[in-house]
Amino acid sequence: ERYECLWGAPGPLMAIPVNEQGQPLGTPYQITSGGYYAQAPSFSNDGKTIVLAGNASNPSAYDWGLYTVSVYGGDPVLLFDRPGKGDWDPAYSKNGRYIVFSGPE
Repeated sequence: ERYECLWGAPGPLMAIPVNEQGQPLGTPYQITSGGYYAQAPSFSNDGKTIVLAGNASNPSAYDWGLYTVSVYGGDPVLLFDRPGKGDWDPAYSKNGRYIVFSGPE
């Protein structure tokens, strides 16, 4: 998860491959470009996609939307956004057919 780097600019979402014991199998690699704020990433059941809460501008504004991105990197794709409301903490359901999240109503 990357919210904000030391200098106040957005940072990239990073991943590192691990084995079943959680030991690293390589070096961390960058998933997103870092041009926006990313928070609360969650892997899909097949491990190929990540859903995250993101904000392209001001992290203190509550206008966070839900985005998906490939684990191999690329530009996040907007999945869902309620402008002015905020959407946080996304996670895939056990069967992978739903994404649950929290936010004000």
